[in-house]
Amino acid sequence: MRVLVIGAGGPAGVNTCRALWAAGHDVFAQDDNKSHLIWAKPYLAKSMDDPEVVMIAPDNQVLRWVTHEHPYAAFLPKPQTVLLCQDKFECGLQWRRDALREDRIELVDGLWIRDSVHWPHWFRARHGAGAKAAIAARNLDEANAWTDFWYTREPDIEFVREGFLPGRDYSWCGIYRDGELLVSFARERLEYLYPHLTPEGLTGTPTRAQVVHNADVDEMAEAAVSSVDADPHGVFCVDLREDETGQPRPTEINAGRFSTTV
Repeated sequence: MRVLVIGAGGPAGVNTCRALWAAGHDVFAQDDNKSHLIWAKPYLAKSMDDPEVVMIAPDNQVLRWVTHEHPYAAFLPKPQTVLLCQDKFECGLQWRRDALREDRIELVDGLWIRDSVHWPHWFRARHGAGAKAAIAARNLDEANAWTDFWYTREPDIEFVREGFLPGRDYSWCGIYRDGELLVSFARERLEYLYPHLTPEGLTGTPTRAQVVHNADVDEMAEAAVSSVDADPHGVFCVDLREDETGQPRPTEINAGRFSTTV
């Protein structure tokens, strides 16, 4: 199979190229940062004029492809679906409307954080990947100190505050065609890339994971996708964590983006 990998010079892209190459596919790498393409060798020998599959690693490239006409964008979701999924606040609101999450979600006012009797709370950036600006704040002082630091560095950053889910961490990947789920698989993240660089040791990308067969994960992930798109098309990667009762709950969707272990 002829596979074009967009954003091939980043960690996810490099690993995807290596896996596809090892599986015997013809792999062709592209990346806006030409200096990063050194990590994508040997997939640069020739260009690809007629790829059978396009796999996109970065969110910004997914948005670019769905908002412009591309002849090979066969398995990309609708633009409005991608925009919704890249907004963690609006996506989270939709899941709560459909009773997929039972906790409260809110945007944080940069000048004031409301106190609560129920801590910890999960704070993270409204937009961005890799658990950007994420922390499980244990009290009001921690929450204020963390957000104040980020506002100093990035005055325009928006924070989402929601309940902290303490259980196991899952990633579910499904491919849809015109509303029909063709295939899916799920994995549990066990260890993370560079955990010492974040307060909670969570970076989104695992260095060790295991495939799982869990009906609750499948059911919740499919419901999360249906909640944001009644007629899904393309690839959807749903992140989920278990709540206090062990029930998986959706935390975000990477729409149009394959997981590295696809």
